[in-house]
Amino acid sequence: MTTLVLSLGVVLFGKATSNTLTASTDNAERQRVALMASDINNVMAARVASLPVTANQQAVINSLNGIMGELRTEATNAASSQGYRCEGNRPVMNGGTPNRNNSSTLFRSWTSGPPVCFEFVLLNNINTGFNGVWVETRISWLGLKNASDTPETIRVPGLISPL
Repeated sequence: MTTLVLSLGVVLFGKATSNTLTASTDNAERQRVALMASDINNVMAARVASLPVTANQQAVINSLNGIMGELRTEATNAASSQGYRCEGNRPVMNGGTPNRNNSSTLFRSWTSGPPVCFEFVLLNNINTGFNGVWVETRISWLGLKNASDTPETIRVPGLISPL
């Protein structure tokens, strides 16, 4: 009887430890993806910072649309070379062997983790009272699935305006 109780205790301890490690890994991935979204927002802010301080909100939106298009192209190329594609902002594996010989800055940062896709949402319906624009960067990745078994999405807003 004692052996049975001890065995059950060891099995339960192992399961609890496994669940803790899994949760820790999931949280590390969430943090990595949130930092990536924040970095992307900073890239957009740096592009808009080159505009004159007197630029109107439409000029800021036009500049953001330009950098967002460039980032989408780079992300699409990086995804393709890693063997997946983005449907909306959802990563879908294409199969095959990923090509790790890509000079893209985003690609180099993405190869350290699971496949990710992103999208941008201009929240220009939020009145900032000046020429700034809120942007929400949304990143989904294959490394973690939510309760409905789809890639989880991290959303990071940023207020972008000329300096």
